[in-house]
Amino acid sequence: MAKNKYRFEIYPTLHNLKSDKNLIQWYSKYCNIKINQIVKMNYCVVESENETELYQIASEVLTDSVTEFLVSAENQFSLVSYLADFGFKNPAVIDVSFKAGVTDNAGQAMGEAFKLMPQFKNKDIKVYSGQMYFIESDLSANQLETMAYAGFANDLLQNITVYSASEINEGIRFKNFKNQISEIQPQPVKTINIQQDFNELMKLNVKNCWALSEAEMKQIQKHYAKLGRNPTDVEIEVIAQSWSEHCKHKIFAANIDYVEKSVPAHMKSLGSFKLESLFKTYIRGGTLKIQKDRGIDW
Repeated sequence: MAKNKYRFEIYPTLHNLKSDKNLIQWYSKYCNIKINQIVKMNYCVVESENETELYQIASEVLTDSVTEFLVSAENQFSLVSYLADFGFKNPAVIDVSFKAGVTDNAGQAMGEAFKLMPQFKNKDIKVYSGQMYFIESDLSANQLETMAYAGFANDLLQNITVYSASEINEGIRFKNFKNQISEIQPQPVKTINIQQDFNELMKLNVKNCWALSEAEMKQIQKHYAKLGRNPTDVEIEVIAQSWSEHCKHKIFAANIDYVEKSVPAHMKSLGSFKLESLFKTYIRGGTLKIQKDRGIDW
C-alpha cells in the first residue's frame, strides 16, 4: 500500500504565544538586524499508509489539549488572523527541517509515540520533525534565509524554506514535502585528484568541509604519491574524520591571531585580538572562573 505524507503543526493557544525576545536582541546586537517579532512553532510530517483517525491520533500524541491545538491540511485556520492578534502585520515563515540522512531524534521519538497507539501498532510509520519561525520584519526572502542560517539553522544539517504572508494563507507548506525524504540514493564512489593544483585542492577542502590544514593536505599528497594512486572520496572523508576537531587538538588548542580589517554593515565589530587556545580561554577558562567566583571545589 502506498504511503502518504501528512503535515501537522502545533500551535499554542493565543495567551501562551510568546515572542523570543532573546533572539530578537541577539540579532540586533550581533548582526545589526531589526526584527519586530519572532515566534517559534513546532511541526511534524507523518509518512504512513494508515489514514484512519490520523488527525485525532496526532492530536493526542503531539499536543497538550489545554494549552495547544493541532493544524493540518484538512483542518486549517486563518493563521494570518491568529498572528495579527499578536501584533503581526506582514508575517513570513522560515521553515526549518533536517536534511536527508541527518539523525532526527525528535522525529524518532514522535514515531515511537505513534506506535504506542493501537491503530499504529506494528505499522510502518516515519515521522520528521521541523520548526517554523514566524517573523515580522522588513527583510526580503533572501535576507530571511541568510538570517536563519546566521542564528538558528545549520546549512550542513538543515533545509530552509521561506514562505510569504500570501503563501501562508494559501497553505502551500502543507503540500511541500521536498525536504522530507525517507531514503537516500547511494552515490557512486569518486576519485579525488590529490596531486592537482594545491590552491584548487584547498578550495575542495573547504567545499567538502574536510577541515584539513595545508600541512595535513600536503602529508596526504605525499602518502598517495608513494602509493602511486589517487584516493577515493571515501578515503579522504575517513582521514578528515580521523583528523577532525572531535578531540580539540586543532582549532580549539591553537593560538589564534584574529585580525579584523573590515566588517559587513550587519555585523558587530569585535576588534583585533590574540587568543592562546580557545579551549584554555573560554571552555576551561570559563569553568575555572565559575569555580573561583562560587568557591566550588571541583
